[in-house]
Amino acid sequence: MAISPGSEVLACVVHQSAGKSWVLYANIKDLLSYGIKSRDSESTLSSGSEGLQYKITAKEQWDKFTVDASAESVTHLLFTSDTTLCCVAQPDITEEGHEPHITTLSLPTRSVIKYPLDSSNNEEFDSGNWGRLFTTLAAIDSKQTLAVVLYKKQLIIRSLVDPSPRLKTQTTFRNYFIIDLLMDEQHSRLFALGSKSGHGMLLLMELPLTRLSHREKPREIKQFPKISHRDKFTARIFRGTKPTWNGMPGESNNTNTNANAGAADGDGYIVISVYAGAQPTLYKIHLPSPR
Repeated sequence: MAISPGSEVLACVVHQSAGKSWVLYANIKDLLSYGIKSRDSESTLSSGSEGLQYKITAKEQWDKFTVDASAESVTHLLFTSDTTLCCVAQPDITEEGHEPHITTLSLPTRSVIKYPLDSSNNEEFDSGNWGRLFTTLAAIDSKQTLAVVLYKKQLIIRSLVDPSPRLKTQTTFRNYFIIDLLMDEQHSRLFALGSKSGHGMLLLMELPLTRLSHREKPREIKQFPKISHRDKFTARIFRGTKPTWNGMPGESNNTNTNANAGAADGDGYIVISVYAGAQPTLYKIHLPSPR
């Protein structure tokens, strides 16, 4: 599932047929107006244990487009803007020509374009050893410039609309694994969650977005000894405020779990929800100032 930056459109993936799936999208206000009580939990999208449920059907509130991949293989949906939706399906590495692709949909024009992510010039990677080709992606700006991670180690910056060489860069972080990417609201800093090679604990780091080269290393911000990089988690980045404290409801300025205890929220913070153990755990990490 994905929600547009302006929180106006919801998108999700459903099964269509063998090797094909639908990406459905709808205006959230329209869904609310069609909200119904339903006993059929298998055919609904629930918004709470006793809240409204919304049938995912072919009714007029849902628009759709076809993706040439099974619903199970669609690993990422991402709005790069309020009007552009990206979809990535994990390719089958046992088939010939298994390079990953990004499919984009323009909501106003309903045009669908498929972009390949060519990694064939990286002979150091063997898909049989590294497993899943595509790992994650994030929108660098609202102009369809993306940061894409392949093989959990290779970071590629690509513009889907501007062929300029300055927007075609890539680097490999040899001693790190990258699992998830987070871009700040100002589109100036790129953060990642992953781990160091040989270590299982989750690591928050900042990637050198403007200085990509093989000599640059991620900036390590915080390790989480109690969280494995294989645990299920979600993360969100929030804009900071200066100079006053403006934390989450019920939280005091003395309550934080990051390495910079007592730091202001001026440079923003990341909230990580970890689904390991008997109940979810929330972590709030204040972000250090840019270098």
